[in-house]
Amino acid sequence: LKGFLFSDEQIAEHRMKTDALLARKQETVEHLAAEAHSVRQEMDKVYRLYQADQITPDGFGARYRPLEERLKALENELPEAQAALDVLRIHHLSEDTTLSDVRDLHSRWNTLPHADKRDIVEAITKRITVSREGVVIDLRYDPERLAAPSGAEGDSAIHSNGYAVPVKDGNKGTYQSA
Repeated sequence: LKGFLFSDEQIAEHRMKTDALLARKQETVEHLAAEAHSVRQEMDKVYRLYQADQITPDGFGARYRPLEERLKALENELPEAQAALDVLRIHHLSEDTTLSDVRDLHSRWNTLPHADKRDIVEAITKRITVSREGVVIDLRYDPERLAAPSGAEGDSAIHSNGYAVPVKDGNKGTYQSA
């Protein structure tokens, strides 16, 4: 877990991925807002044509209704996209605090009483499975937000319910993901 949390390369890679995701989400919000603005302008043009008797009431309805429906869809989609962006931004900002807190805890680990250490381990651990193939530690939180997506290459594997730590294979003396 220490290596997982303190790898500068993993932290930098995660931050780059998060920054890229933030940029894509921001781009989506901007695109939706621009499209909504464009649809409103088109609606205004159609209305002006109707007011100037350039199109019939039937022609107005045929041209205006699809624009009105698209605008409603955009007005529903835009707040959802903005909320997703805001949640990601808040999460991204809180990661620094969380990482700082974890590093602080790690630096004080050897000075903590055994009972406190046990409480912390129990609080973050859902289950530990020991087998001939290795040890799997299922954590109570979603480590995927701190690690590469599942299926990515690396020394450890991400499971849907936890983090499989690299363990020493007693038979071969090598490390492998469990």
